[in-house]
Amino acid sequence: MMPNEPSRHEPIVTPLPVGTMTNHSYVSIVIGQGTAMFCYVDYTGTVFNNELAAQALDAELNDFLKRTNSTLVSKKPITYQGMRGLEFEMTPSDNLGLRVHHGYGKLLLTINRLYFFSIIAAENSDLFSGKDKFLNPTIPDAL
Repeated sequence: MMPNEPSRHEPIVTPLPVGTMTNHSYVSIVIGQGTAMFCYVDYTGTVFNNELAAQALDAELNDFLKRTNSTLVSKKPITYQGMRGLEFEMTPSDNLGLRVHHGYGKLLLTINRLYFFSIIAAENSDLFSGKDKFLNPTIPDAL
């Protein structure tokens, strides 16, 4: 589902008050067009009920916006393949040199796993044209 061969980042394990979270990230850069990112986070010792799920999704989105120095344009709650989630649009910081780029993403949460899809692309690029396919994958055994 990545636009080209992704770079895999080493998993990052973070201790939580109850259990751990392990973040697995993959980034695909398409020169002259933009970037696609896929992450999944496995939680041990934490089970997301409805209230906790909404808080976790908002926290993950806010953390991503802060890390990328991006501005949120819109977000809306969604359900995708039975998973609770957020769909969002953002604009990246100008200091990334991506002035004509826009970002789109989706966060999906099961009871113990978070899926994160993000694409930042120039509007007239092939990467932008394929954003809906990237942001709407079939996730096997997601529940």
